[in-house]
Amino acid sequence: MSISPGKKFEIIAETMRKSDNRLNVKELCAIAGVSRSGYYEWLKAEPLRQRREEQDRADFDKILMA
Repeated sequence: MSISPGKKFEIIAETMRKSDNRLNVKELCAIAGVSRSGYYEWLKAEPLRQRREEQDRADFDKILMA
């Protein structure tokens, strides 16, 4: 089973938030087999992902009410 790049980026972000983490982004990306630029693009796109998720929830609620 392969892990999607998005999931790998989530794991890297979680690891970076830990106070006991001793690895930097470059090292974590190398371990995960993803690019640093891809990781930073993923971080930059977080607000867009949140807006989509909120819109999906609102649409789902509308469907349930119908």
